[in-house]
Amino acid sequence: MALLAVVMAAGPNPMIPFPQNFRQTLIKYAVVDRVDKKSRDLYISKRGLEAIQQGLPLPVGTVIAIETFSGINFDTDGKISRSKEENQLHVVTKLQPGEGLRVWGFGAYLLDGKPESVVVEMPGNCLACHQEAVKTDLVISMDLLKKFASTGQVQFSRCALPGREICESK
Repeated sequence: MALLAVVMAAGPNPMIPFPQNFRQTLIKYAVVDRVDKKSRDLYISKRGLEAIQQGLPLPVGTVIAIETFSGINFDTDGKISRSKEENQLHVVTKLQPGEGLRVWGFGAYLLDGKPESVVVEMPGNCLACHQEAVKTDLVISMDLLKKFASTGQVQFSRCALPGREICESK
């Protein structure tokens, strides 16, 4: 199994494994389409979802993954018509109890499980972005996750910002 070592400010983290069969083992809770025609499917592990449903903090071992797609155009519902997988999966895993930057590990892969040659610096750029969500245990999409946890309906959000800029979820 391919693994990607990540280093955080506190020193080396254990390696974050590629979540095999993630579409079957993780639960899709949201789709986020961006103005630059990038679409992302967001997944969480069952244990993490159960904690959210019970109003508890995310437990150690929670896995959140983001699969990225390219789009052709926007359909009449304002959703992206997907053209292909971007062949990327970004993964975060909660490694220890608590909240904040030092309790999560980050990984980036191609969909075949091989570490991705990430354009951004890992995990530095991941942490820089996710620290904006420190109040929600670094989960930027926490509002979407909570709505999914209460309704069981996969949430949809359209972001007017390109790239990896943080969007307000609605």
